Amino acid sequence: MLTLPPLLDAKPGDPITAEGWNNLVLAVRNIFDTLTKAAELSVAVVDKSDGSLLQGAVVTVTSTDATAGPPRVGTFAGAGVNQYLVDRLPPGNYTVTVEADGYSPETRALTIDNSGTAQTISVLMTAVVIKVSMPALFGKALNDAIATVLGAQLQVGRIITSRGVDIPPAAVPADAALSMVLNQFPDPDLLVPVNTSIQLQVAAKAEFLAQKKVPNLSGLTLEEAKVALESAGLVLGETKTAESFT
Repeated sequence: MLTLPPLLDAKPGDPITAEGWNNLVLAVRNIFDTLTKAAELSVAVVDKSDGSLLQGAVVTVTSTDATAGPPRVGTFAGAGVNQYLVDRLPPGNYTVTVEADGYSPETRALTIDNSGTAQTISVLMTAVVIKVSMPALFGKALNDAIATVLGAQLQVGRIITSRGVDIPPAAVPADAALSMVLNQFPDPDLLVPVNTSIQLQVAAKAEFLAQKKVPNLSGLTLEEAKVALESAGLVLGETKTAESFT
């Protein structure tokens, strides 16, 4: 921190006194000492979740001393450095503020001593969790539901029919594309993080069994009835005599 010496105002013609001269020398020495003791600050801005170095952040260094100077902004150095540099910080106390899109702001206290030694600090940044509202999908055709989910920045994790059969989300068969959504998880209108995987339950494809007309078997023997049923594409099941019904 630069300390102002007791400089004296002089009028034209005034002699230069020893005190005035010494004050001038002291001022020059203070300036020299301050400049030679200034240190370089390197700030590594790191994503807390994966440890990657962030570019595009804003690093501001603000003096907290009584004789505070203007804030200083770090300059990003790429290549093998990938840090924000603030050159020639005079000794004193500072606050380092780091801001980046998609992350919560972070602050750090910093003290630059009189040694002029360069300092390096790392600031861990926490990503802000962006949430979106779950769309209502009940009653939609499956292909429309998938488009709605992707448009809401969500993912389809699983599609299952009402018969318990899985449908691959990435390759929905043409005959299942119009199946109606019966249920979803999470529920509609809930706030969920972006890219949340959701589960859809859809109506199973209707399957109809072929129907056969049962021939009239009255008055036929058991063997004749069996032949008649087989001719109609049916099979004779369990048989009982008349006595078993009494």
